[in-house]
Amino acid sequence: MINILNKIRLNQYIQLLACIGFLMFIYSWRWIYTSHLPSTWDQVDFVLAVDQFDLLAMQPHFPGYPYYILGGIIVHRWISDPAAALSAFSFIVMISSVVPLFGLARRYTTYAKSLLIVAAVHATAYLWILSAEPMAETSALALLCWYWWSLARAGDSASFARQIMPLFIFGLIMGVRLSYLAFGIGIILLWGYDYLRARKAGYRLRKRIFRLVGWITWAVLFQLVWLVGLIMSAGNISGFIQMAMAFTGGHFNEWGGTASISVIDLIQRLFILLVHNLMWTGLAVQYSSLVMLLLVILCFILFRSHKLDWAHSDMFTRWFMVMGISYLIFAWLAQNIDKPRHIAPLIIMVIGLLCIILTRNAYEKLWERYTGLSLVLLLLMTQALIGTIIVKQQSEQIPAVYQLADRLEQLQIESDQPIMVYTWEETRVLEFLQAEYDHKRIYTYTFFLEEARALKPRRIFITGQALDGFILQGARVDSQLRLIDTFHSDSRFDPVYAEIRLYEWFYQ
Repeated sequence: MINILNKIRLNQYIQLLACIGFLMFIYSWRWIYTSHLPSTWDQVDFVLAVDQFDLLAMQPHFPGYPYYILGGIIVHRWISDPAAALSAFSFIVMISSVVPLFGLARRYTTYAKSLLIVAAVHATAYLWILSAEPMAETSALALLCWYWWSLARAGDSASFARQIMPLFIFGLIMGVRLSYLAFGIGIILLWGYDYLRARKAGYRLRKRIFRLVGWITWAVLFQLVWLVGLIMSAGNISGFIQMAMAFTGGHFNEWGGTASISVIDLIQRLFILLVHNLMWTGLAVQYSSLVMLLLVILCFILFRSHKLDWAHSDMFTRWFMVMGISYLIFAWLAQNIDKPRHIAPLIIMVIGLLCIILTRNAYEKLWERYTGLSLVLLLLMTQALIGTIIVKQQSEQIPAVYQLADRLEQLQIESDQPIMVYTWEETRVLEFLQAEYDHKRIYTYTFFLEEARALKPRRIFITGQALDGFILQGARVDSQLRLIDTFHSDSRFDPVYAEIRLYEWFYQ
């Protein structure tokens, strides 16, 4: 008996070491090929905030992401490059998510298969892209894993420590990524369950209400920790509220795109969200081979679905599904549909669910079990292989906005007078690069015409994004433009500015 137990422990140690070795490989590879070129408005905001946190100067933009920036500032003490410091902090937080992911997987399957699921989630190819960027998504995803695990444990026990843990972690999440607010429905579900659990235990109504008010108070206090800090950095509460209103107004109108939207537009947004962002880009990172593999996995699950006990799923599984649907609706109605990274939580949720379904011991026939396990291994290795390729491409690629900056510098050298460049969001990166020519973000066509006349005879250039805005305002500018160049980069790394057109404006 002792020999059998020792053999089991030895096998578990070997499996654990294999999992650790695999994770060390993928994170070492990601670190080697981490991108150090902030190429978007958001990335520049984060990088600048590491050196000087200033909400009014959009370092970073509202809501400030204080815990993420604080982590970057701490790591910046050892890593001089602020972009690399932010990525390193994300790596640390993401690696910590191994613990909650294993705990969640262990609720449904064996020790070895749980390690396999952890490795498969961390090998997700789209995570390779996100983790190589100085963005808050990776840290927020790691905290979400801790949050889900804490919710599951809080559902298992009514102890104070387990009930307060998800409230604390959700406070951290809001200080890293406010747009994950929709996952807060998990706490509401927990409170409802805790209330019913207390009633079943014989607690009086007054005590149940007092208990609920106590949890709400704790939740508010954890949120106030980062909110008070931001209010102080903004100067006063009125300034903070003004920034909040400006941000939410833009988010639900210009960014979210849901102001005065038609039913057809909503259907189109949902199609882009599910098909392009989630399936094609998020799960398959635009690789046909991954699409085929995911279709095979889906067909296997559907073909053998009668073997699984769907009706008697545990409480947390139901909460998990509700949270996923809630975030999907939020991303559909309120998030920027042009940025697939906003669907990132659903990517790891889908990968995790697929792996758990494939490895559960609910299949009666031996070939079904081996097929399910083989599909998980194949998914893991395919995602990891594609991840190693794609993150290397990401680090070696020159972003389109950097190509634009170099071309404009060349045009400035060739021109007798200082040139003027009108852009949309590209100007934020040009400021970061300290471009030695005049550039400005432009909003309206009429204002542009007034400035253009005043600048005559200087050469004026305009980017395609700004020009598209003029056209939406009814401008007819074809006869006054000449296409200078078009710059390209991979849309998986920068979906909004993967193609930048540069035009020269001619006076009439």
